[in-house]
Amino acid sequence: MHQGKQLHSAHAKPRKPRVMRSKAQWQSLITEYENSPLNQQAFCDKHKIAVSSFHKWRKHFGLQPPAAPFVEIGQALAAASVSEQTSSDAEKSWEVELELGQGLLLRLRYA
Repeated sequence: MHQGKQLHSAHAKPRKPRVMRSKAQWQSLITEYENSPLNQQAFCDKHKIAVSSFHKWRKHFGLQPPAAPFVEIGQALAAASVSEQTSSDAEKSWEVELELGQGLLLRLRYA
Protein backbone atom coordinates (compact mmCIF):
# COMPACT_ATOMS: atom_id res chain seq x y z
CA MET A 1 0.00 0.00 0.00
CA HIS A 2 2.84 2.38 0.80
CA GLN A 3 4.34 1.74 -2.64
CA GLY A 4 1.03 2.74 -4.28
CA LYS A 5 1.22 6.18 -2.70
CA GLN A 6 4.77 6.66 -3.90
CA LEU A 7 3.77 5.62 -7.42
CA HIS A 8 0.83 8.04 -7.38
CA SER A 9 2.92 10.97 -6.14
CA ALA A 10 5.58 10.28 -8.76
CA HIS A 11 2.98 10.91 -11.49
CA ALA A 12 1.29 13.87 -9.81
CA LYS A 13 1.53 17.23 -11.50
CA PRO A 14 4.09 19.38 -9.68
CA ARG A 15 2.61 22.45 -8.01
CA LYS A 16 3.89 25.91 -8.73
CA PRO A 17 5.38 27.52 -5.67
CA ARG A 18 2.94 30.04 -4.25
CA VAL A 19 4.22 33.59 -4.16
CA MET A 20 2.95 35.60 -1.22
CA ARG A 21 2.82 39.34 -1.85
CA SER A 22 2.17 42.11 0.62
CA LYS A 23 -0.54 44.70 0.13
CA ALA A 24 2.16 47.23 -0.81
CA GLN A 25 3.59 44.85 -3.43
CA TRP A 26 0.12 44.37 -4.96
CA GLN A 27 -0.39 48.13 -5.02
CA SER A 28 2.96 48.54 -6.77
CA LEU A 29 2.08 45.87 -9.36
CA ILE A 30 -1.30 47.44 -10.05
CA THR A 31 0.26 50.89 -10.44
CA GLU A 32 2.82 49.38 -12.81
CA TYR A 33 0.01 47.79 -14.82
CA GLU A 34 -1.88 51.09 -15.04
CA ASN A 35 1.20 52.65 -16.65
CA SER A 36 1.94 49.64 -18.86
CA PRO A 37 0.97 49.22 -22.50
CA LEU A 38 0.23 45.53 -21.82
CA ASN A 39 -3.27 44.12 -21.52
CA GLN A 40 -4.18 42.34 -18.28
CA GLN A 41 -3.48 38.84 -19.55
CA ALA A 42 -0.04 39.76 -20.92
CA PHE A 43 0.84 41.69 -17.75
CA CYS A 44 -0.21 38.78 -15.52
CA ASP A 45 1.71 36.30 -17.67
CA LYS A 46 4.83 38.49 -17.51
CA HIS A 47 4.67 38.72 -13.71
CA LYS A 48 3.42 35.14 -13.19
CA ILE A 49 0.20 36.37 -11.56
CA ALA A 50 -3.14 34.59 -11.74
CA VAL A 51 -5.62 36.86 -13.51
CA SER A 52 -8.19 36.06 -10.80
CA SER A 53 -5.80 37.31 -8.09
CA PHE A 54 -5.07 40.42 -10.11
CA HIS A 55 -8.80 41.17 -10.42
CA LYS A 56 -9.32 40.53 -6.70
CA TRP A 57 -6.61 43.02 -5.73
CA ARG A 58 -7.76 45.64 -8.23
CA LYS A 59 -11.22 45.37 -6.69
CA HIS A 60 -9.67 45.56 -3.21
CA PHE A 61 -8.04 48.87 -4.12
CA GLY A 62 -11.28 50.12 -5.68
CA LEU A 63 -10.00 49.86 -9.24
CA GLN A 64 -12.11 48.17 -11.86
CA PRO A 65 -10.90 47.12 -15.28
CA PRO A 66 -11.19 50.13 -17.55
CA ALA A 67 -14.41 50.15 -19.51
CA ALA A 68 -14.11 50.12 -23.25
CA PRO A 69 -14.42 53.68 -24.45
CA PHE A 70 -17.87 54.61 -25.71
CA VAL A 71 -17.82 55.63 -29.33
CA GLU A 72 -20.64 57.82 -30.60
CA ILE A 73 -21.36 56.72 -34.14
CA GLY A 74 -24.43 58.91 -34.68
CA GLN A 75 -22.39 61.73 -36.20
CA ALA A 76 -20.49 59.33 -38.45
CA LEU A 77 -23.77 57.82 -39.66
CA ALA A 78 -25.24 61.29 -40.21
CA ALA A 79 -22.18 62.24 -42.25
CA ALA A 80 -22.54 59.04 -44.25
CA SER A 81 -26.20 59.90 -44.92
CA VAL A 82 -25.23 63.35 -46.21
CA SER A 83 -22.63 61.91 -48.56
CA GLU A 84 -25.12 59.26 -49.71
CA GLN A 85 -27.55 61.96 -50.83
CA THR A 86 -25.00 63.27 -53.30
CA SER A 87 -24.16 59.86 -54.76
CA SER A 88 -26.16 57.62 -57.05
CA ASP A 89 -28.64 55.03 -55.73
CA ALA A 90 -26.18 52.23 -56.52
CA GLU A 91 -23.67 53.74 -54.04
CA LYS A 92 -26.10 54.10 -51.09
CA SER A 93 -24.66 51.23 -49.11
CA TRP A 94 -21.94 51.18 -46.49
CA GLU A 95 -20.16 48.68 -44.32
CA VAL A 96 -18.33 49.09 -41.02
CA GLU A 97 -16.25 46.45 -39.22
CA LEU A 98 -15.09 46.87 -35.64
CA GLU A 99 -12.59 44.54 -33.99
CA LEU A 100 -13.69 44.33 -30.36
CA GLY A 101 -10.79 42.20 -29.13
CA GLN A 102 -10.70 38.60 -27.93
CA GLY A 103 -11.65 37.44 -31.43
CA LEU A 104 -14.92 39.41 -31.59
CA LEU A 105 -15.81 41.27 -34.76
CA LEU A 106 -18.85 43.54 -35.20
CA ARG A 107 -20.05 44.13 -38.76
CA LEU A 108 -22.61 46.77 -39.67
CA ARG A 109 -23.99 46.97 -43.21
CA TYR A 110 -26.49 49.23 -44.85
CA ALA A 111 -27.77 48.48 -48.32
